[in-house]
Amino acid sequence: MTAPKREVGQEIEVPERTEVERPDGSRVTVTGGVYVFDTPGAHTIDGKKHEVS
Repeated sequence: MTAPKREVGQEIEVPERTEVERPDGSRVTVTGGVYVFDTPGAHTIDGKKHEVS
């Protein structure tokens, strides 16, 4: 499933302890409830791919 396109620097609210797969394949766990798209590419959050440019 693909979510709307995003831009670098854009924030998205996510539940506490959400795992995000970054474009380089690494995974991070969001602890503050907000994830910032900091690099271009595909970020996967809860099975939804967010294309960032």
